[in-house]
Amino acid sequence: MSFFDNFINLAKIFLLNRLKTEEIRNAYIDFTNNLALIAESHDENSYMHIHRVSKLSAFLAQKYGLSDEEVEKIRIFFLLCTMLESC
Repeated sequence: MSFFDNFINLAKIFLLNRLKTEEIRNAYIDFTNNLALIAESHDENSYMHIHRVSKLSAFLAQKYGLSDEEVEKIRIFFLLCTMLESC
């Protein structure tokens, strides 16, 4: 194999890993959204509280100067965290 072939194979592996990471991230987001739907069907006040805490956490993270990616991670984390505390 040539250097070029090795580089192409390495690039393919990197892209496949990137896709798998994105699939896991999307599954995690779907999971948290489904839990929010469950909370909504159980109690409207809990549902609204969950989303208010999540949005406020993201807002504060943004004002703190975190990157958009970190802000999104915090929004999703607090969505899940608040749901688990209110269940």
